[in-house]
Amino acid sequence: MSNIPENQIGEWLKKLERESWQLELLVSAFTIFLLIMGDQAFEEFLKDLQYQYNLVYWLLPSYF
Repeated sequence: MSNIPENQIGEWLKKLERESWQLELLVSAFTIFLLIMGDQAFEEFLKDLQYQYNLVYWLLPSYF
């Protein structure tokens, strides 16, 4: 099917397996950052809803 020998593909896969931790670390850090920032944005959104529609605290989830 391909002109690349199976031995070379095996070596490439092993190298990719060894070096993929860098990308995994980057994706994990970015995900944690988004979760932290998303929590603050959600709290601000709930506060804006409260002021915009004159909602009382008991109508919104217990974030306050």
